[in-house]
Amino acid sequence: FRIVHEMVGTNSADEIYLCRNWMFGNKLLINTYKSALKLCYGDSIGFYFSVKSKALFADKPEPKFNLSSYIQKKQKALVRKLKTSLRLITYLKIRPKFDIGYFVLPEAFGESPPMKTVTLNKVWLLDTFQKLRGLVNPEYVLQFRKTIAEYPVSILLTSNFSEARRMSLDNEIAAYREFLIGEGIEPNTVLVVKPHPRDDNVKLQKLEDALSELFDKIIILSEPDLFFLPFEVFFAEAFLPLDSRVNNQPRVFAVSTACVSLKLLFNVPSIVGFGDQITSKLFYENYAAGRLEHEQELRAAINNVEVPGIISEHHESPTYQSI
Repeated sequence: FRIVHEMVGTNSADEIYLCRNWMFGNKLLINTYKSALKLCYGDSIGFYFSVKSKALFADKPEPKFNLSSYIQKKQKALVRKLKTSLRLITYLKIRPKFDIGYFVLPEAFGESPPMKTVTLNKVWLLDTFQKLRGLVNPEYVLQFRKTIAEYPVSILLTSNFSEARRMSLDNEIAAYREFLIGEGIEPNTVLVVKPHPRDDNVKLQKLEDALSELFDKIIILSEPDLFFLPFEVFFAEAFLPLDSRVNNQPRVFAVSTACVSLKLLFNVPSIVGFGDQITSKLFYENYAAGRLEHEQELRAAINNVEVPGIISEHHESPTYQSI
């Protein structure tokens, strides 16, 4: 583990904070710092996904017994064990356990975290996002508000399906287009796109080209100071407080867990995509069933979210208040 020590800059650690324990980088860190307290903070704002999650992995057909394959697998395992004992390779525990997990909605998607769990109050999220407000450029927000003024607004929260190899890039672009068309687009609508942090410029340009004829304007939040900022922070600055005016009641189209925090914190619902027809047609076959199941979980999570935090106006900018 010497290389890891050098890259991280320390030979020991008291605590390790990780999203998951079943990806290579996570396992490598946990095995490198075995004595450290291992803490899981989950995905997004604090959801738990296991290695068995259908939202992330393909359906695997029931394997048929093959004697030749069985013997080869046993031989490889024996060779690996021998190399490990001779210190020719470093062995990583298959799935090291977390000591404790901190989640906002630990069982939102039907899985119970296999560790001691602390459920966090959403007030912590509101307070954290409040502290991040200073990272939003006020001049950009002012110009943004002018651009969308008096127009109906739709917000598209993308995901990384093609990068994760759940569908091709062309199919992902087509899925967004069909999803938006299917839900109906008001005349003169401005579309605001919040990209996934790993969306590249090629994908974003293809998406804009595919949707340009459908919307009066398209605003992609791809500026460096916005790209990795939690969308909830920008949303609060740009759209809150909500009122009855058409331009201040955006329609949110979401395909991932990003939709849950908007409901949890601001009581803003989302239309969850893509639906049976688009998913069955455009996702790879071994991902379609799991994806449809996850969409049902997302809709249920939104419906089950409790009373939101209170947002108020203070000094001409929105302020979060706990309840």
